Amino acid sequence: MGSVKFNNIGINDGKKKYLRKKEMGRLRMVNKVIKKHIDIKSNIGINDLEIKLRTINNFHTKGFKTDVLVKHLRYTTSLDAYNLFLNMLSTRLRLITSFLVGPKPTENGNNVFHL
Repeated sequence: MGSVKFNNIGINDGKKKYLRKKEMGRLRMVNKVIKKHIDIKSNIGINDLEIKLRTINNFHTKGFKTDVLVKHLRYTTSLDAYNLFLNMLSTRLRLITSFLVGPKPTENGNNVFHL
């Protein structure tokens, strides 16, 4: 019996096409800006706040743009307490990044931070 040779040209071309397509998909993901949005209420518990801040830190280290909306619950939080909460949150967010923008007031009386 003689040795049988297979034509590997089709397999190599298919693999090249696959690798080229995979690389193009990776390049699209690199150029894409992913934006995350986090809501924090003004009457949040300390443990829940720590989890939210850890999540924001994880998003920031992965390179995601993050918006943090701080909601003022008027029926449970006074304006003075809300302002103190905003100052504390601003200080904590500045520990995560120095490129913090905010707080910017919204039309609803809430505030937004942009990281």
